[in-house]
Amino acid sequence: MREEDFFDDRTSRADRQKALDETIAQQKQLSAFPQTVAKLRQQAEKLAATAEVARRELERANAPNASAAQARSAAEASRQLEADRAAMTAAASEAQQAAESFAPSEKPSAKPSAQPAARALRDAMSSLAKNASSPDISAVKQDQARVLDAVAALQSGVRQSQAKAVQADPLAAAQVFATRASEALRLLPPDMAAAESLQAQTSAALREAWDQASNQAARERLEQTPAFRSLLNLDVAGAGAAADVLKLMDRTVAPEWGRLRDKPQSPAAAAAQGFVPDGYEASLRAYFNVLDQAGTTKGR
Repeated sequence: MREEDFFDDRTSRADRQKALDETIAQQKQLSAFPQTVAKLRQQAEKLAATAEVARRELERANAPNASAAQARSAAEASRQLEADRAAMTAAASEAQQAAESFAPSEKPSAKPSAQPAARALRDAMSSLAKNASSPDISAVKQDQARVLDAVAALQSGVRQSQAKAVQADPLAAAQVFATRASEALRLLPPDMAAAESLQAQTSAALREAWDQASNQAARERLEQTPAFRSLLNLDVAGAGAAADVLKLMDRTVAPEWGRLRDKPQSPAAAAAQGFVPDGYEASLRAYFNVLDQAGTTKGR
């Protein structure tokens, strides 16, 4: 689902939850790639070391005065080399399948993927699997770095999608996160790291739901006041909006602001000014600035 679809009124809650669920699955897949490439690099380094040992043992066994023991040692080194090659082939195949599962190859006639990072992950993993069987460890290190860069880019995209999902429907998102956290705890053994992360995301989604509800309630209360009703429906964008605000604001308040500002504040007024709903600070500041300007102009 595209990020803008989360905010589309035609998108159902079930569809939003399904899309969010997919991002959680992607997050789990991506979290496994660093360990996969680290294992592949270790296998590559071990294979290179084994190949070097086998080469030296073979040279000794082929020497004119080689002993039977050296021949046996060369044969053993050769068997170990074949075993390490088989292990490398299996690890490389596993890594490629994981990358292909996350970012399937595209048909020649298909349009390019909308996620360049997904293609980068697949291509880097393919190169890593191919170079892992070679003695060039520097190439393996470069491919590992490319894989990790692609994973980081994809994880950033997943987090952005999850943030949009939470912003669009925080209660639905909290339900998804809580369900997945419960499932992680029911695993044998429990996936504590995933459960803790999902529980934190559940709490964050519930806080967002509370903030949205509080802001909406505050806005509805302010909209009942004539002096604020028009302001809250206006997108104040700097000093250029001052004249428009002045035209729209309540006429019975602006003329009196110049006299009221110098009077001692009552406790109730101070308390009222102390409560400013999140997100309305800039609008209210512009409103009172205009009131100040109106009072100053009238005083002249």
